[in-house]
Formats: sequence, C-alpha cells, structure tokens
Amino acid sequence: MMAIIADSAQVLIRWIPDQALNLGGFFHVYKDAQNGVVDYSARINPSAIAAWPDSAGKMGAGLGRAGYGPAGFGEGGLGAGLGACGYGPAGFDANWLTFTTPKLADGDWTFAVAAFDAAENPSPAAGGTEAEATLAGEPEEPASLVAETYAAGVLTMTLGLSPDDEGA
Repeated sequence: MMAIIADSAQVLIRWIPDQALNLGGFFHVYKDAQNGVVDYSARINPSAIAAWPDSAGKMGAGLGRAGYGPAGFGEGGLGAGLGACGYGPAGFDANWLTFTTPKLADGDWTFAVAAFDAAENPSPAAGGTEAEATLAGEPEEPASLVAETYAAGVLTMTLGLSPDDEGA
C-alpha cells in the first residue's frame, strides 16, 4: 500500500513495510522522467530508508506471524496497538514510512518504492509498488493589487488576475 500526497512542487510518499521484510531491510524511492517508466537505476532518496527504524511495528504480541492463520490475520496480523490495529504513536501510523521528494517540475510523475533485505538484495516484500501524481505548480503572482479607497475602517482594493487564472 502506498499513498501519494502532492504539494505544489514536492510529493510526500507514504507506505507500510511488509512484515516479511527482515529487521535490517530498507527501501529506496524512484521516479520516472515524466514518461511513465520508472528509472530503477537512480534512486531519489539520499540514503536508505530503514524498514524498521526502531523495531516498532515489526515486533509485538499478536503482530504478523503470531496473528490468526499461518501468516497472521491478513498478512499484517492483529497487533496489540501496533500495525493495522491501534491508533497514535504506537498504532496505525506507527508503521507508515514517508519520503518527501525534492522539488519537481509541473506535470505527471510516476513514483516507486522498492524493498531490499539487509544484504542489499532486492526483496519481493514491496514488489516495486508504483503510484502516480500530477503537480500543478504554484500560481503566478497577481498582475496587480491596488488599494483604491479607505473610509470608515473599510479598505477597498482592486485585484488584477494573474495570467494563469481562469474565469472571473
């Protein structure tokens, strides 16, 4: 599972590490060249992103393999306040990993997160999950902003739309 939250020039990527990834596992984040094909030879994160930075989410009573069934309940297992159950610092959000991209140009981008085990071998735990985002950029400054009158505590102003504004 991966979530994309796009700002005007940067993208926040969030994902939950798979319980199958070992404690020394880590992730790299990749992007395309705005062509829909992710370049897995050039990561965009400056250093490895630890899958289990403080072991939280990886270990816990009833989490993962100790849950219901051979691999836990729905692979993630039922946790005691960790993983898919619970809320807050030791709950649901505890397992989300995040990465914010450097500033990017406007347009369509495709991102991927890939997992690696402690020996730096690609791991099927993340499976190269990909997601897309469109960046629309920041609006241009208004063409003009002029104070017209001030009377009885009321300031009247005229705003000239910027070239990228629609309507009005």
